[in-house]
Amino acid sequence: LRLRLALDVRIAPPDPDAPPSALWRARRTAAGKLVVSEKHPDFPALVAEALDAIGARAHDVRGAAEALGVSTSQLVKLLAAAQPALQRVNEARARTGLPPLKAN
Repeated sequence: LRLRLALDVRIAPPDPDAPPSALWRARRTAAGKLVVSEKHPDFPALVAEALDAIGARAHDVRGAAEALGVSTSQLVKLLAAAQPALQRVNEARARTGLPPLKAN
């Protein structure tokens, strides 16, 4: 249910210059790696924040990753762990002429 809410409920696009949430910062290592299991209660909130950051940047995943302090591959890995999230981002990217993201 939490993941479904994370996928279906979007907020107004956040300020692209706003820092990541405290939760996001707590889950990110000093090296910029995002550490969270799909089974962890924080996972859906992190997916939601990632989707909001991507949406606020016109589906520019690289820009969203930079703003969140992780690599693009880390962000795509998070989305791929919640496959419907990756699918939604790819659908939105296709509508704007951007290529799909590929999970590694």
